[in-house]
Parts: sequence; C-alpha cells; structure tokens
Amino acid sequence: MWLKDGSPYRRAKMVWLSFLLLSSLVINSAMAGVNDEIGYLALNDNIALRYRVSVPESGAVRGSVLLLHGRAENIEKYAEQISRLNQMGFSVFTFDWRGQGLSSRLLDEPHKGYINTFTDYLEDLEAFDRQIWQKMTGDGKRYLIAHSLGGHIALRYLVEKKGALDAVLLISPMFEINTAPWPRQVAELFVSAAVLTGFEENYLPGSGPYIGRVYSSENVLTSDAARFAVLPGVINKNPDLALGGPTFGWLNAAFDSMKQIHMQGYVEKIETPMTVLVGEDDSVISPLPVHQLCRRISSCRNAVVKAAKHEIMMENEVIQELFWAEIEVLFN
Repeated sequence: MWLKDGSPYRRAKMVWLSFLLLSSLVINSAMAGVNDEIGYLALNDNIALRYRVSVPESGAVRGSVLLLHGRAENIEKYAEQISRLNQMGFSVFTFDWRGQGLSSRLLDEPHKGYINTFTDYLEDLEAFDRQIWQKMTGDGKRYLIAHSLGGHIALRYLVEKKGALDAVLLISPMFEINTAPWPRQVAELFVSAAVLTGFEENYLPGSGPYIGRVYSSENVLTSDAARFAVLPGVINKNPDLALGGPTFGWLNAAFDSMKQIHMQGYVEKIETPMTVLVGEDDSVISPLPVHQLCRRISSCRNAVVKAAKHEIMMENEVIQELFWAEIEVLFN
C-alpha cells in the first residue's frame, strides 16, 4: 500500500492522494451514514491520516468524544462503540494512527508495525485536534477515550501539548509493556542492540505479517468471542486494513517513550479529570506501573475491572455495562 520515499508506487499513490486532498473530496464508504464524514488529513511529512466524524441525528447535545485506538487497530473495529456514543448524545471523532488502518503506511512491507519515534504519534494527534476536532466542535464539551497505545499518547498530549479537555478515560493504557518471560531491562537492551546493528525494520522474534485469528479462550485480548471476531471480520472485508507484528524500531520507540512518561515531575503537571481502567486479567501491559503513575496525578482515579482482559471495550456484556457506566459518570 504505502511505500518508503523514492519508490514509484509511493510517488504515484501520493500524487493521487494529493489530488483528493486538494480538491477537498470527502471519501465515502459503506460504513458512513448521513451524519458521517470520512476523509484524509494531509500532514507536512507526506503522511495522510484517515479520519471519521460521526454526529448523532439529534445533534451532539452532550459534546464530542475523541476516540484513540491501540496498535494495529482501525476505525472500523470501533463501529459498535461509535454508534453507542452517538446514541448517548456525543459526536465522535477518530482517526487511524500513521502506519496502520488506512492512514499512510511507513515501510515497503505494509504489514510491518513501525514508527521512528512516538513523538510522530503525538504530532499526529495535535494536528488532528487543531485542524479537525477543534474547528468542528468550537466551545462544546470535549472528552477523550483512549485505549492501550492511544492511552500512552493521550497522556503525553496532556503534558506536552496541554490539550484542553474536559475529561479523559484511559483504557488499559500502555504505560509499560509486559515483556515476560524476559525482564524489562534485558528486553530493552536486546531491542536497542538490534536497532543499532541495522535490524530496525525487522519484525520482532515470533511476530510477522498479519494472519487471521480464530477465537480461543486462551487469547489475551477479550473473553467475548463475538467481539474478538470484529477485527478479523473487517480485515476480511478490506485486507488493506491488516497490520502484522511490531518491528524492533517500533518497540525501541515505545521503550524510549515509556521512560519519558515515568520521569519524576512529568505526569504531575496533569490537572484534567481522568479515569484509568485496567483489566484484572490484562497480560499485555504491566498493570502495576499504570496504578503507580495514576497515583502521581492529583486528578486521576484508578479502577480495576474484574475478570476483564486487555480490550475492555471489546469485552462481554457484563463488563461492557461497567465501562459505559464509567462514561456516564465521567462525561457528565
């Protein structure tokens, strides 16, 4: 799909994309309704972010929500959650991070999960906020829901960009990755050495291109078989949405950013009302650092969701209702 600078295919793709953007063409798809807009935001570094804006038919009487995804996710995966938020009276804004979904891919092999620095994600969020979200919402209430990788970037946004938000809900935020069976420091040294010796764009050991997944009760994401099947389902319909495993470069950038957010005096600057939800059975992230970081933020409330795995928004109905109850309280 998207290739590195210099390849004929990438140049051709960028010419076509530039035409779409300069002509202000709104791209419609089967998932878009009468109150939806799906488009692309062109950035200065030849990256285009695909976004969706969904406004309830009765209007956004309760304000707007920006929904930030985790790694390897996409807009389509969250159709159920977007619809529910619309029914609650919120307009919803969301976009695919660079390198995934239908935003620009960064390497010759589009399935590789890559980023040079997490600051690129941060700049993408700032650009979308300034050029799309703020312009379309004006003085209305502004809320943010962020999952995993999205929670990490949202935290940095509150600190470094001083994002003006009324409340924030972070779900299984990626403040620290579970590197088991390797100790964190060993994993970091291994990844750093791989990057320094030229393996930055190589898949991590044990990962590779996207392979369709079938539900198993042993999966680390959710206990709900139907919601587990959502992501493979949307990828089956549009294979361009697929993203494989992370590269050494992506994980190295993640380690660098995680060290930054744990620095003393960093998160203490946050004053925005915040709730952090972590699944009791989450084995993707390391929950303890999440709890520790939340305690350093005066406006942060931390909650453990019983029996939930990593993807709380994709969990079973009992857990779902707990999640939506949190939104009713925080976004009121």
